[in-house]
Formats: sequence, C-alpha cells, structure tokens
Amino acid sequence: MGIDSNISLNVGTTSLHLGAESPLISKHHLNWRLQAMEHFARRSIDDLHYSSVVSLSEKDVVAIKEKLVALVGEVKQVVRESKEERLQCFALDFLKCEGSVAFEVCTKRGRHSHTKKSPDA
Repeated sequence: MGIDSNISLNVGTTSLHLGAESPLISKHHLNWRLQAMEHFARRSIDDLHYSSVVSLSEKDVVAIKEKLVALVGEVKQVVRESKEERLQCFALDFLKCEGSVAFEVCTKRGRHSHTKKSPDA
C-alpha cells in the first residue's frame, strides 16, 4: 500500500466537539482512551499521563470537579487562539470508583473513607 501523492490536506477548524447528548459519545471517549493506552508503551517525553486513586470528602470532590471544569474551559480558550501546528489529544477523567476492582481492593484493606477502622488501628 503506497501513499497517494495527489491527496492534499487543508487545515480547517482547530477542534471538533461531540456533545454529551450524542449517541456516539461513549465510543468517542473510549477511542481516545485507547489512543492514550497505545502511547503508554512509547513513553515519549511529549506525552503526559497521570493516574491516581484517592479517598476524598464529598466537599473536596465537588471542589476538585469545579477546578477541573474551569481548567477545561481555560484549555479550550487556548485551543481557540492557537495556531494549527500539531494534533494533540486532551482527555480527562474524574470519576467515582465504587463498583470497580480498585474500590473492592481498597475497602478490603481498610483504605477507603467508607470503611470503618477499629479503635485499635
């Protein structure tokens, strides 16, 4: 399979957005998370990956979510004003872990805020 030298690409819009109401939104999120997973093995200094599972108060969950929503707004503003030089993926997840394997492991070890610790601990 060769490259067709007669094909030309033109820069158009700087970003594409699929609304939360779209029936394709879950596939859209999944596709970009899969792209990130493919990059894990490459370990490029250009990539940024961060994962953490934490136990927080309900108040702090709300505060962090508000900060992340504000950050997304700031990123979108930078994108609107940016020159189209490089294609970049920005994906963000902040989710409740109950029902996940990580939640089950943490609660069995007594490391989750919903788990009562004995007075001796």
